[in-house]
Amino acid sequence: MERLRLYDVPFRHCHDSPLAAEAVVGRDSGDVCGGKLMRISRLEIKNFRGIKEASMPLSAHVCAIGPNNTGKSSFLIALSLFLSGNKLSPSDYYNPNEDITIIGCIEGITEKYLEQLIDEHRDRIKEIVEDESIVLVRRYDTSGKSILRCMRRLPKDKKFISEEIDKTMTGKKGSELKNAILQTYPEIQNKIAGISTQKDFKALITNFIKELPEDQMEFVEAPLPTGISNSVSILLPEAIY
Repeated sequence: MERLRLYDVPFRHCHDSPLAAEAVVGRDSGDVCGGKLMRISRLEIKNFRGIKEASMPLSAHVCAIGPNNTGKSSFLIALSLFLSGNKLSPSDYYNPNEDITIIGCIEGITEKYLEQLIDEHRDRIKEIVEDESIVLVRRYDTSGKSILRCMRRLPKDKKFISEEIDKTMTGKKGSELKNAILQTYPEIQNKIAGISTQKDFKALITNFIKELPEDQMEFVEAPLPTGISNSVSILLPEAIY
């Protein structure tokens, strides 16, 4: 059975081959910050059109080659959707009862790229950058609408998730707040002296999380840090057709 093949070839060869479906992902080749080109290095597609599940490593220049009906167009459209988030129709789902996910690993996110962002957003994005890379998830629900999420390292104990921390503190202050914190987070009871506000308690818990050992963390899909969706969009490479 013939299948879609991805080849890492010099860029000019993509133009020479009549079978090649050219996918250039990234900014202009001269737009290099910190000595590295920011680019998508891996794409994972699930439940999109004829693709039940596929994972594809990508170099700076990739040719998608194969006979008809092997997934070339679906691959390129999925790549575009990862960047744009355009609405889908019911016919785009391999299984109409399941979400479509398009996961992209973007590498080469150096300090020079991050300097394009305002300080507040730069600090939040750094929370999800590992080894100058970000893994983003474009998730489409069954209505055809998408949301951009991320893969990040989070505590296995769900009480340390940001939403649960907020839930513990919401509507509380003074002794009620302190008691709620001690009941939910006894691990920090020796560090709460002199702390009385929600902001300070959250900062204390956040610092505690940073000190958790690796075996208490996991790499999972999660919402983007609050308020940075537009800033992440600035970092996304542009698709050139």
